[in-house]
Amino acid sequence: MIPAGIFEISNYYFNPYAIAVFSASVIVIFSGFFVFIQNRRSMINTAFFLQCFSVAFWLFMISIVYSSRTQAIAIFWYRYFTFLGVVNIMPSVYLFAVAWSQEYEQKKTMVRLNYVLSNLFYLMAITTDKFILPDVANRYFWGFYPVYQPQAVIFLIFFAFQFAIGFRMLCLSCKREIVAAKKRQMKMITIATLIAFAASFDFIPKFFRYSLYPFGYIPMLIYILIVAYSIVKYRTFDIETAIHKTAMWLLTFSLAIIPLFIVYRWVYPYIQKV
Repeated sequence: MIPAGIFEISNYYFNPYAIAVFSASVIVIFSGFFVFIQNRRSMINTAFFLQCFSVAFWLFMISIVYSSRTQAIAIFWYRYFTFLGVVNIMPSVYLFAVAWSQEYEQKKTMVRLNYVLSNLFYLMAITTDKFILPDVANRYFWGFYPVYQPQAVIFLIFFAFQFAIGFRMLCLSCKREIVAAKKRQMKMITIATLIAFAASFDFIPKFFRYSLYPFGYIPMLIYILIVAYSIVKYRTFDIETAIHKTAMWLLTFSLAIIPLFIVYRWVYPYIQKV
C-alpha cells in the first residue's frame, strides 16, 4: 500500500548523509555507462554495467529513504525499491566474475539461477513480513533504516555464498593467467572485489539496533572505480604513447570529479537555505 503524501516534497528533507550516498550513485552509474559504451558487444563491459546499475539503484533509493520524514514512507521506498537493488548486486558481481574469467557458457545456468533465487527473496520481502518488517524502522543519526527479521539470515547466507563463488573464480583466473600485464589487472580486480565485500557491514544495523553508520557505499564506490579503470586500461594497454596514456587518465579521473561537481552545484542553493 502506497503511504499518503509520498510524492509531497514536504515529506522529505535535506539530509547530508543522503547527499553523500546519492553522489556515489551518480558516479557509479556514470562509470558503468562509460565502460559500456567503450565496447557494447563485450560481455565484460555489459556485466560491469549491470552491476553498476544494481549498485547505483540501491544507493539512489537508499538516499530517498534517508531523506524521508516519516517511517511509513521510508519503509515503502526501502522494501519495494532499495531492496530490489540490494538483491541484484551479488548476482551481477558473480556475472562479472564469470565474464572476466571467460566462463559464461560453462556457468550461465548458475548465473541465471543466482538472479532467480535473489529475486525470489525480493518477492518474499514485499509480499510477507518474514524478511523486512513492514511497519517498523529504526531511526538513526543518518535517517530511517529497515529492520530485518531473523529469517533474513537466509538471504545473508546466500548473499555471502554468491560473493564466495565469484571471488573464488577471480582468484583461480588470476592464478591461471600467464600474461604479466593481465595478471596484474586480475590481481587489482580481485583485491577490489575483496574491498567491496566490506559493504556487507551495512547489514549490521538492519539485524541489530546498533548505530553503525552504513558506510558500504564507500567500498562499493572504490570497487567500481578500480574495476572501471582496469577495464579501460586493458583496452588501451597496447597503446604506449604519452598522448593516449594522458587521455586515459583524464577520462578515468573525470568519472569521479565531474558527477560530484554537478551534484554540488545542484544542491548548493538548498545548502544555503539550511
